[in-house]
Amino acid sequence: MAIRVYLSPERRPKPHSPYYGYPGIYEHDVCCEIAEYTKNALVRCGFEVKIASPNDNMKVRVAEGISWKANYYMPIHTNAATATLNEGTARGPCVLRYGKEGGISDRACKIVYKQLMAIYPNKSNRSNPVYERSDFYEIGQTPMLSVYPELAFHDNHEDADWLVNNKKEIAEALCKGVCEWYSVNYVNPASEPTNTVPKAKYDEIVKERDAYKQKYDSLVISLTNLYESLK
Repeated sequence: MAIRVYLSPERRPKPHSPYYGYPGIYEHDVCCEIAEYTKNALVRCGFEVKIASPNDNMKVRVAEGISWKANYYMPIHTNAATATLNEGTARGPCVLRYGKEGGISDRACKIVYKQLMAIYPNKSNRSNPVYERSDFYEIGQTPMLSVYPELAFHDNHEDADWLVNNKKEIAEALCKGVCEWYSVNYVNPASEPTNTVPKAKYDEIVKERDAYKQKYDSLVISLTNLYESLK
């Protein structure tokens, strides 16, 4: 049976958590899109994945994760340091855990943090990037492993810019974190097909195709006339 991963992206729609410098973009929209990309990546790597309905609250989501027998529960959020429209100065990913440092949640969270920092541009991140928040419902009330990434600060322009323009890369980093935890081989996304035939060769093939089509059409007409004459 495949390992089951339950994804719970930010449920509160606009006007909750606007992205600084990006009018009309909010945490809910970005996190839901990242969740879809994460699901695609995890399925590609052999996991079963369920994404929470945006209409469900945290209690319903946790209950669904339990009922579905999820092995790994991942809320997906972006962070904020201010409660105003002013730009915040805090930056970078952090991951929230339950239990003590060195415990199962802490170790799994540090793997996800490592994968996020591998693609995050500012390497001088905060001094305490993985910390305990068991008071959060989706951490303290989940009997399965819970890893709660806050991907970056949407109230900081540079972080907001990184979040908006790197959604697929962030999703792949989250997938890599889950893969590493379960010692599952990460499968790279299939590369986009490219046309490597030179234009002159392509034109020659098209010309040859059209010539064969013309011969075929002529043969069909001849056979049709022959058939009519034999009636």
